[in-house]
Parts: sequence; structure tokens; C-alpha cells
Amino acid sequence: MRLFMAIICCTILMGDLMSEDLFPAFSSLSEQMKIPQGADLSVDKSGSFLINGEPRYLIATLYYEEVPRTLSKHTAGYPAEMNWLYEDVLDYEGHQRLGFDATGIFSTSSWIRQYRNRGDDAINDPQVLKIVRSGLPLYLDFTCAPWHHGAIKYESGKLPSAAAFNVPGEGNNHWMPYSATTPEGRQLYLEMWRCGAETMQKIGGAPFVYELFNEPDYNDWSTYNRKMFCDLMESRYGNIENLNAAWHTSYGNFQEIGNFKHTRENTALFVEWAKFMEACFTDICRAGIEEIRRVDKRPDILFCYQPMGNLTSNANLYETNRYMNAVCAPTNGGNALYARLLHAIARGKPIFDGETYVDNTRTSIRNKFWLQYARGFNASFVFKWDRRPFDQYWTKGDEAGGKLVAERFPYLMLNTYALPAKELLGIMDAKREILKVSDLFTPRDRGISPQIGMLFSLTSKRLARATGSVRHMQNEDYALALEYVPFSYDAVFEEQLSQGLLDKYPIAVLAGIEATSNGTPEELERFVRKGGWLIVGQEAMQNDEYGFARTVNTFPGITLGKELELEPAKFAWADGEIMAAPYREVGFDSSWNVERSLAGHPVFLSKSIEKGKVIYINARMPLESLCALIHSIATEKQIVPACRLTDHQTGKPALRIEVNKAVRNDMTGYILINNGLGTQLVRFRPAETGLDWVDPLAGKQLADRSGEYFLCLPPNERVVLVGGTPATLQKRFGKLSVERFEDAERAGITLLEDNNNKNKKERRAFNIDSNKIKTVDLRAKVNNGFHDYATWKAPGENGIRNVPPWGIVECNGIPFEFVRGDHNDERTCIYVDPQNVSQVRSIAVALPVRNIYFLHASTKDGQGTAFRYVVNYIDGSKAEIPVHNGSEIDYWKNLKSKSSGRKALPGWKNLDGHGLWIYRWHNPIPEKTVSSLDIVAGKGDTGGLLGAVSIELPSSDNEEFYPLKFYPKNFNPHVWGGLNVSFDGDQTTFRLDEKSINWCSCLFQFQTAIDIPPGFENGTLEFEVNGGTDMWGTHRGGQTLQFRLDCLDASGNPVKSGDAQMATPDSVDSDPESWQSIRLPLKLMLSDKSVKMKALFIQFMHLPQERVGIQIRNIRLKKSL
Repeated sequence: MRLFMAIICCTILMGDLMSEDLFPAFSSLSEQMKIPQGADLSVDKSGSFLINGEPRYLIATLYYEEVPRTLSKHTAGYPAEMNWLYEDVLDYEGHQRLGFDATGIFSTSSWIRQYRNRGDDAINDPQVLKIVRSGLPLYLDFTCAPWHHGAIKYESGKLPSAAAFNVPGEGNNHWMPYSATTPEGRQLYLEMWRCGAETMQKIGGAPFVYELFNEPDYNDWSTYNRKMFCDLMESRYGNIENLNAAWHTSYGNFQEIGNFKHTRENTALFVEWAKFMEACFTDICRAGIEEIRRVDKRPDILFCYQPMGNLTSNANLYETNRYMNAVCAPTNGGNALYARLLHAIARGKPIFDGETYVDNTRTSIRNKFWLQYARGFNASFVFKWDRRPFDQYWTKGDEAGGKLVAERFPYLMLNTYALPAKELLGIMDAKREILKVSDLFTPRDRGISPQIGMLFSLTSKRLARATGSVRHMQNEDYALALEYVPFSYDAVFEEQLSQGLLDKYPIAVLAGIEATSNGTPEELERFVRKGGWLIVGQEAMQNDEYGFARTVNTFPGITLGKELELEPAKFAWADGEIMAAPYREVGFDSSWNVERSLAGHPVFLSKSIEKGKVIYINARMPLESLCALIHSIATEKQIVPACRLTDHQTGKPALRIEVNKAVRNDMTGYILINNGLGTQLVRFRPAETGLDWVDPLAGKQLADRSGEYFLCLPPNERVVLVGGTPATLQKRFGKLSVERFEDAERAGITLLEDNNNKNKKERRAFNIDSNKIKTVDLRAKVNNGFHDYATWKAPGENGIRNVPPWGIVECNGIPFEFVRGDHNDERTCIYVDPQNVSQVRSIAVALPVRNIYFLHASTKDGQGTAFRYVVNYIDGSKAEIPVHNGSEIDYWKNLKSKSSGRKALPGWKNLDGHGLWIYRWHNPIPEKTVSSLDIVAGKGDTGGLLGAVSIELPSSDNEEFYPLKFYPKNFNPHVWGGLNVSFDGDQTTFRLDEKSINWCSCLFQFQTAIDIPPGFENGTLEFEVNGGTDMWGTHRGGQTLQFRLDCLDASGNPVKSGDAQMATPDSVDSDPESWQSIRLPLKLMLSDKSVKMKALFIQFMHLPQERVGIQIRNIRLKKSL
């Protein structure tokens, strides 16, 4: 089978390589698809880009540093017909053929030559000239990376002097190698900017935007900066007594402040130093704008910087962007909340992503552009338009080297081993689709007036960095709830409150804000008194910016005590129930009304103040409950969601679907994007009535059923709907065929089933509904690295190279989220051993759990215990999970080895065969919520590392039913014919020996007969299977089983049952590391009279030639769609 697949893959690959040019000829492109050469680019009052006066979303590329001069080197991976794409930079026609509307390039580093023997020669580089003179809008990037503009290192006796260089403090240093404050350091930055702008002038370039910095983070502990800081504090406080009173410190003088060894010596020091660094960064940016304007005097040029994605850097997103006239997103655009923050600071400025990661398929490319377009971005520049033919691992230019480079740099768009050429067609796919609805969605003013404002506090983020708290991340939970109800909402920075921006919203939401700056409580109280409703989630602005309890204006009047760890429970709310757990001990005066309590603790409080109301939510909640609660509050204030989305099967709200809406030209448009991990079948009910609805991308009109429309959304996919009168829609889109609700429903269910069957055939270790997986955020707990920053590796070792840099990656069937190191002080994994870091506690989970999937590896080969996981339940009970080498975990170098006795399965591995293992722990009590996890390495343990954790949620009884829990207390097993059976959690292992005979079997007779839930009679019996090991230790597949459910009727009498056979020999493969999904129709095993299950009968049919048993896990009944 594998040989066959290898031949097929090789044939496909060779066919691709030998094919002709895949991309449309320039002459075949319509005028709408092209950007005119030398077109006029401007910005309208909403921030939209205009091309010759028409709004346009720009899809673009950008050439990095050395790329133009290295592309000419030939490598394997593409036919000669496509040398224009892979061995040269694109000219105007080449950009258009791919679908690019704009281009970009890094600024010249020739200014470095006066200091060191390096730097490019952009003025005389024909490839640079070709890009610059393409006639397309041009982006100029000044990234100060250590291999480009940041390449100068201090050398004694040479310029620049030592004063020019950054003295890096702990953490928070990234791509700002020179001082932003000393004259010597500032001179280097100014020379960089001036040289870049002057070079553009000389070669005929006219950038429409200058990116001053890329992912900057400045934390310079130089003597110069320490003195500046001390002087600043003295000017602010006047005398040291005033400072000590505010900081709760006992410094003897101001100079003593600057002698810190760690800025976290006290929170006030950390906060003020961070603010000082932020001001230094903003100031150097302002200087850069002035310097470039001295050279490029066009009035309409734009300036930006690309921020870090974690919002906890020393580059103040709000303050710095006040001086920019364009707003750049973080790498890959950030999440939905970040997009709202960008809109909050843009206000008439264009928004774009200068570093858009598109993954490696045609569909993923198209979907990434749709996501950023839906969120209101005005341009997206792909990352990374490079092949890296000079790489040390690709010196021969062969296929093997190309694959290794692809593994190391999976984002290289010109390496066909990372991204096959045909997948690049996704660029034009996105462009073609977006142009179909451009008039409706491209203008930034989409005709929507959000009714909810969400407060964002950089003050609270700054304090969180000082204390290590993760409470500030609660705002992401509330943002998701608003996003998925779905409500249209705006983000509002704390600094914008004095401008009265909050006044236009009937409801304001703030969550996870434990600290505010002066003036914020007063502004919020004024908002409430004027009639606004304020929802306060969990943290309650109880502290000042240093983390000390506020004593002046304690609005909203909530005092918080210790955090609680209590079992979640339900309380009645509106027409349903809310699941919640009390968050903290809380104090309040008599003006508050306690509307709901749990376990004696208030969880929902409210009070009226003049015309308005304050609502305080003192509870942790799952997303579903938080959505329901906020929805009901908004409904009371007469605010309605943008639309209604319900799960097709359960009728419950369908979450994790992002909705973006526009109203223009007598039409209403929706862009819906599934942010979940699995396909969702949903019913869509628009807020508007009396309109017809079309899907312009599919070219069809939708028919409703009782006002609802059926939609199928695979993960990351988009659906675009446009509503209007029949005449309006026909004039805009022509006459379209009608898709009936029933036909859409049938097609969606078929697609879902096809996906399930595909997963089954892919022979993955785990075949789990991705919608049931929640990834655990490890950012606050990771303490080590996999490769470059790994302290656990032995001398001379490289560590685990090429681990996915960040984001959600599917590993053998389970989605895991990897931590991005360069946004997290280069910390990407958790490492424990008895000698160094013996434990990491309180990894937050706060979820009901069916299974936990650990992606981990031991750091020493051999036997013994690596470490232990401790599962902390919210009721205070615990479960310990010993992790043994060769069983639940294995050595990071052993991924290529097979072992039938190993419980851990390969999770992720590189081409060296190094990587991480997956271990699945089955929770024996899924009805209890898991609050957190600990990792502990005790005396004698060998140590290991954890890269990621994912949680599988229990299914609702309405979807799946788990009566067949193979625990001894649940049944009496009866075996026959030489079959042996053993149990481990939800896994059952059958073993055969020389005494076993054909038709050997096991009857699991339940202690108490189990009711068959209504609606399951047409469903399936489902489970996963794996082969077994013969007496010689060889793992084999090919087993065939049959199943029977012995049932009772309503009177308790036995009823005749049928058999269902898992009889296809290739249903079970011979790989011990893959599990196959089996689905058997229940209608074969149940009669019309069956109401209770008495026993499950499992029987081998004909024994395999080698006496090999089988493993079964996760057996359940599943309701039919």
C-alpha cells in the first residue's frame, strides 16, 4: 500500500514538474483583474486604498533582503517553462499573472559600507531595478534584522563607538540593535532611513509606504538610558519621598533607582521603565518620519511599523501609531480582536499585513486573503516570496536538499517542495472571488454602526508583564463571545476614553482589566450615568497602574479577594441554563443586587446608576455560556446580533464562526468564516427579513426553509451571502439557479461524511472530531526552547530542529498549538528535570475533559520515569499520570523506531527522525471539570519536555452516547474459544494464542441494562481499532470482527438482534502507530422493539493466519446526521 502511494505521489510530482506554465498569459487577463501600470494610488477618508479613484483590496508580494540577487541559482523542483517565476524577480506582467496588485522590497543596506565591509549594491542591481520599475505600488521595508540593517557589531577601535549599541536588558529585545537615545545610535537609524529613501530617488522608485521597523522591541539598559530614566523620574516626582510613596519603595535617592539588576524588583519600577522604553521607541519613529520626509517630499507618502503580535512589547501600539498615517498588522495579521484594535487606531488610515503567512495549499492561500479581507484589511503582502537556493542544506540544488529546506522553512513560497507551483493559483482564486463583491465589502466604511464597544487597556497589559499574571487575557474570552454571538463591536483603547468615543455605544464591555490609568474610572462612571450599560468581566479595575489597590474613585465599587477553585455548576438564565464557576471572593456595598449565586458566592451582580447600569460577572465560563449570557444582556438593551447561526443537528448556537457584514447599494452582505477546527453544518437566519439571498461565489440563489438557510463551512472556509430584492440581485449578479434547502443539506452531510472517510483512509493515529478539540495556551508557562534556545540538550547536540514555528498544526490527527518563540522571549516548550526546574504548576485548563493529548518527549534515552503530570480537578481532587520512557513517552531521537508496547505515538517529527510524541490520557471522570495541570520531575526522574497540550471535550448526550465504558465495575465479561481480554481506561485489548479458535468471542454483559436514547436507532456504533502483536512480537493487521447488541424490549424481554461485521481485511493495517475508525450501522443490530442494551457481543470471525489480537478504544453510539 505504501509503495503504491509512493508511486502515485512520485507520478503526481513528476507530472507537475514536467507540466507547462500553469499561470494565465498576461494577454488573457481582463482589465478588472489587472492593476494599470503606474496607476494612481490614494487613500479615501475611511482608510481604503483607491486605484485610479476606485476602492481596491491589494494582494501583494515583497522581496526580502538577499532574495532578488539569489533567485537566479538553479535548483530542482520546477520545469524550464517556469524559470520566469522561480529564477527571476517578477516584472509588471509577471506580478499580474500571479494576481499581485502591488510589490515591495527591502531597503538597501549599502549605508553599512562606511563602517564594515558589507552591504548590498541596490543602485546597480538589475533585479532591484526590475522590481522598483514594475509600475506597481511599492512597499519599502527597513527591517533591522541582524543579517541586514542590524549587522553592525561593536568592534573596539572602530566606529560606531560602543555608545551606539543597545545594551539588551532581560527579555523584550528584538531587531533594535542600536540605541534609540544616544546621538551615536540614533545616527545609525537615521543613516539607514536616509540612505534607503535616497536610493529610491536615484533609481526611480516611489514607495507608497515606508515600514520603519519590523517586529521591534526595545529594552536598552545602557548607562545613558538609566541616567535619562532617573532624571525623568526626578522631574516627575520632585523628591524621592514622593516616588517612594507612590511606588511603595524606600530608595535613598533617584540615582539608586537606575542601579537595578532586574526591572521586576518592584512592579512600579517595571511599569515606569516600560513606559520610558515605549516613549524612546515612539521618539525614534518620529525622527525616522522626519528624516525620510527631508528626502521624499511627496505629501501623500505613508509610514508604519510592524508590531509584535503579543501586545506586551515596549512598542506602544496606540501611542506610536498616533504618529503613523498607515497601520500595519503583526505577523500574519493577528486574531480577530487584534484586527478590531487596528481599526480602533486606524480611523481613516489604511490597514495592511506586511507578512501574511498563507500555508501550503491553494485553498489555504485563498482562505487567508479572505480572512484578512473580511476583517477590513486594505492590503496583504505574502510571506515569504523566496526559494532560499543558497541555503547550506541545498548546496547541490537537488530534491533532497529542497525537501530539507522546506522542512526548515515551510513558508518559502518559491520552494516547490514546500508549496507546489499549482497551489499558487490560490492567489488568483482569491482575487477573482473578492472582485465579485468588492463594491460591497472593500470600502472600509461598510455601513454598519456597532452597538457595543470593548475597552482595551495597555495599562493592564503592562502590569501583567511586571507580575507574570495572565488575567489580562480574559479580554480574549469576552472578545470571542462578542465575535461568535455574533455582534458587531468596536475596540476602544483606554487612551481614547477622554475623546468621548465610548459614548456612541449603548453597551461597553471590559474584561480582565485589573489596572487602569488615572481618569479611566471617572470616564466609565460618566458613561454609565448618561445611560450606558457597562459589563465588567472578572477583573474589576481594582488596582492602579502599579498593581496597588485604588483609593481614589473606586468605581465600580467591587473589591476582589482570593481566586476560587470550585466545581462549575449551572444556574437558570433566560430560557436556558448557564454553566459557571465562581471566580473570586468578592466584596461590595448595598447598592449592588446579587442576581445569581453559586456555592454561596455571587456570580452575577448589577446596580443602576442614574440612567445606566453596571453588570459584574464574577465567574469563569465556557465560551458557550459566556455567549448566551452576553446575548441575553444585549437583548435586554434591544441590541440584536448580526444574524443567527445554529448547529444543524443540535439546534444550539453555532460558535467559532466569524461574521463580517456590509450594507451598501440596496444590498446586505455577509462574510462568514469558520474559525473552528472541523466542518460545521449550520442554519443561517439573517437579521433582515423580506430579502432574497444569493451566494455569488457559488453562483446560486439560496432557498430558505422557515426563514433559515443551510450552510456548510469546512474549517477556515468562507461563505459569502448577499441579500436584496429580486430585481437588485438580478441586476447585480444576473439570473442564478436556485439551490433548495434540502439539496444544500444533503450536500453538506455528504461532504462531512466524505471528510470522515478520508480521515479514516489516511491512517492517522487519532480520528477525532476537530470541533471537540481545544488547545491549551502554554505561553505563560513555557521555560525553554526546542533548538537554538534549548538548555536541556547535551553538548554538541542541535536539539529538535524545525519544530513548527507557531500556530495550530495537526499532528497525527490531533490539532496542537505551538508557541511562537520570537514573541515569547524565545520560550517555546516546558522542560522539567529534578536538578534544574523540577516543576511547572497551574497550567490553566478550566474545561470538562474526555481525553488529554500531550505532545512531549523525554530528553534522555533508556528506561525509567521521565516525569509526572498531575491533573487538578476543580473540586480539589487530583489524578497523577506517571510518564515512563518507552511507554507513555519516548526519547526525542526515537521517532523512527517502532514498538508495539509503546502507548505514546509519533506526533511530529522532522526529516532527521527527531521530534515529539503524543500520549492520550483518558479521563475516568469526564463529568468533573479539570482546572489545571502540573508537571513534576521528582527524585530519580530523567526529565523531559512538553511542546503542546490539547483537550478533547466530552460529547453531549444528544450527539454521542458512551454507555460502553470498559471498566470492570460496569460489566461481567464472558470469554469463549481461547480469547483473552484486558482493559486500560477506555481501551480494550484482545489477545490470541495457540489455543484460540475461529469464532472466539467475548460477551460484555452490563451490570444494569442501558437505555437506548431516542434518535440513536438510525445511528452508528463507532470505535477506533489497532492491530495486535503476535507471539514473536510482530505487529499485524487484517483482523475481522463482528458485533452484536443483545437488547430488551419495553417489557424486559430479550429481542432478536442482528450482527454487523467489520469484515474488510484492510480495515486494520499493520502499523502499530495508526488507528482506524470503524462505523457500523445500528439498524443492523437493533430491532424496532429494542429499548435497552443488555450486552455487547464481539467475536472474531476467521482467525488471521498469524494468531494476532486487536485493540479497540473509544467505543460509542453516534446519532445519525
